[in-house]
Amino acid sequence: MVLFYGQTISVRYIIRQFDVSPRTARRDLAQLAFVLESAGPHRWRLDPSLKP
Repeated sequence: MVLFYGQTISVRYIIRQFDVSPRTARRDLAQLAFVLESAGPHRWRLDPSLKP
């Protein structure tokens, strides 16, 4: 939902939100790479072409 509403996410956000290791957070972001775009250093957002 965070991404859908135009906010950005980071490894740190995933670690805090889901209580996972940094390695897991980076792996999860890598799996989502096809729907994300860079929003600055170490931050990602939903690709605008996927928004309604």
